[in-house]
Amino acid sequence: MAVTVNPTELSHLLGLGLLQPRATREQSLAVLDEIGPREAAAAVVRHKVGNLARSAALALSTTVEGRARDHLRSFAEEVAVLRAEPERSIATAGELLATLRARLPGVRALLMKGVAAREWYPPGHARDVGDVDLWTPTVDDAFQVVGVLRELGYDYETAELPWLKRDLDGTLIGQVKLLHESGRAAVDLHAGPYSIRYCGLIRFTRSAGRPPWGTMAPEDNLCAVIGNVAGDCFIDAKTMNDVLLLLGQDSPLDTDHVADTLADAGLSGFTNALLDTITSSCTVDDRQRAAMARLRRGSGTENIGLSREPDARNRVRLVVDHAEAVARRMTGDADLARRIAEQARLAYETPKRYQVVRLDQDRSFLPELNPWTCLRLAPQRMLRDLFQRDVSLPFPVARTTPLAAGLDLLAGQIGNLVRFGDDVFVPTLDYVFPALLVYGRPGGAQLAHSS
Repeated sequence: MAVTVNPTELSHLLGLGLLQPRATREQSLAVLDEIGPREAAAAVVRHKVGNLARSAALALSTTVEGRARDHLRSFAEEVAVLRAEPERSIATAGELLATLRARLPGVRALLMKGVAAREWYPPGHARDVGDVDLWTPTVDDAFQVVGVLRELGYDYETAELPWLKRDLDGTLIGQVKLLHESGRAAVDLHAGPYSIRYCGLIRFTRSAGRPPWGTMAPEDNLCAVIGNVAGDCFIDAKTMNDVLLLLGQDSPLDTDHVADTLADAGLSGFTNALLDTITSSCTVDDRQRAAMARLRRGSGTENIGLSREPDARNRVRLVVDHAEAVARRMTGDADLARRIAEQARLAYETPKRYQVVRLDQDRSFLPELNPWTCLRLAPQRMLRDLFQRDVSLPFPVARTTPLAAGLDLLAGQIGNLVRFGDDVFVPTLDYVFPALLVYGRPGGAQLAHSS
């Protein structure tokens, strides 16, 4: 059972992983002594500053004796255990990216979030990274990368299904996460505007013309880093470090553009809360303080601060309020915005339970896509394994329509499937799947034709 710590104590403990902590080493040691090395290690790893906290603990252990030294060393060992698998995985990222560059030199893919933010850190300070996040301006580009990853033995993340939406102008956007059974670095592909919470969109306008396989423009990546934790509704120590490092660099950063982009996505209230948390937990120099002031828009602040774990109930409240505000601005229709907010509530409150049902016309055909309608794509073979039936029924394809490069909509009389190469997907909005689509085997004269 986790030991309870209040926000002040948590800030003191996280001082081991913060690059500019307000906490003194005595304050950090006091919390470590109170909750013990194992609980402390879990907390810093949850806040994604495990590597930095471990290095700081080992250095500090050479300056103290007795119980404090033993706790610091045990803490470092616990962190090393928790970070061992992610570090082994991310160590393969360089080789993987070299392969992708060689196979797809012209595809407009850019490194984003953690793998790109690592370059902001000074030598000897390793940022925790989990996945290789890539951004492509279009779904076409993204699925070219997916094709090569599938050839390399990667498969779709079943706990986080691929999904598609459309921007208000009809542009297809989406996300595909892939894993490798050998433990190679996971790849998370983001195509088009970056979807936040239920219907917010961050538009990466500064990165569109950058050379393929480089990093995102720093303004766009800062928006991505902030947008990522805004989606989780959880302020972590890793993001506080990211923000301060980028704002403290000598190279110019267009903070007004960042603030405007986050405001357009409805994230000014979250950004203000993040900046308040940074101010209370970190020391800030004059340059950083001035840049933080420019990042603020308005006086509204979301009800979120430093915590050990995300608060699921608070997340629902924040997402619902955000969805209504963003939808009202997108549509200009207050009644529609309220309905979209209620859809957001149901989506975030309802557990994901995979179900198979008989023919259901409402679920058999693709709905109209928009920023608040998220179409998830469940691999057919995954569903058959899940439901423990390997049945094959005819699914005559009447029409094949391309959605993106290599990604086709297969339209039949009983419903729609989606195909990418040899992979067939059953679309869903709510994780309920008509049986004829789960077990349908696409065939017919129109299968290989587009119209």
